[in-house]
Amino acid sequence: MGLELYFEHRNYLSSAFLFLPLSAWLVGLYEKDKKIVAVVGPLLIILVLSFLTWTRSNIWSDTRQLEMYWAASTPESPRAQNKIGSLLLNIGKLDESIAHMDKAVDLFPQSSLLVINNILIKVYAGRATESDFMHASEMIKSQPFDAQSVMGLRNLAEKVSDPRADETYRVFTLALLDSISENKNYNRVYSFQKLVHYLKGLIYLSLKDYDQGFKEFNQAITMYSETDAALSMVAIMANADRPVEALMLFKQAERVFNLQPDKTLKRSRGLYESEFKRLGIVIEENLKAIGINHIDEKES
Repeated sequence: MGLELYFEHRNYLSSAFLFLPLSAWLVGLYEKDKKIVAVVGPLLIILVLSFLTWTRSNIWSDTRQLEMYWAASTPESPRAQNKIGSLLLNIGKLDESIAHMDKAVDLFPQSSLLVINNILIKVYAGRATESDFMHASEMIKSQPFDAQSVMGLRNLAEKVSDPRADETYRVFTLALLDSISENKNYNRVYSFQKLVHYLKGLIYLSLKDYDQGFKEFNQAITMYSETDAALSMVAIMANADRPVEALMLFKQAERVFNLQPDKTLKRSRGLYESEFKRLGIVIEENLKAIGINHIDEKES
């Protein structure tokens, strides 16, 4: 388990006895009438420690400076290099950010975290090309699983699904998802498998391929078997003005809810029942708005 913080207070007790010999020596000097040395010595120690405390407090008071310090002090860490790229992007240094990430990918070719976030940064900057996606697809086919890269992949899919995003990025991202799915290190992780269906559903909806988007969401709801995830996908489909597909996903979400044990629900069952009732009314109203009063589940 990687710890992000260095808890210095844990070192106080264990290091206390290291200063006993120094204290005894200073007391001995004082007793031998070497009072100047005995007084100046502790004062110098206090001044040095005060300076070090002031220096560290300056770093810790500035989050960006602290992150850059951590990243720069660990050049062998892919995560640190990824942080530098993100920080450069956040302060508007696009060219430097992209150049840094390209170099980092070359230095750490086995880091899927860097590969995914390199693409993500280029997409944010509007500078990603098809060759960038193809290169990433080839690299990631054999890389080890990285949970953080999965989060980056989710951010990428959500970014390209934005209506303002370049449509070609959506097609390229779908191909990237397929390539990652071919990687056995990723495909054997069940949480990744179900996430891929959800992300593909988002992208297909943004491409207005509603049939494929429905299929992906349908599969994702089955794999998640979790009420909150199911309701989220129902809401996304409804917000895409697809009430028929939303109703079918709604029926599937109800089945998931009825089978899910109370102890695994994030809220009380009564709150979920109220939410299902509210969402069902909204979907019915949307259906009536397009001239559909009822859909037989078997026919759907």
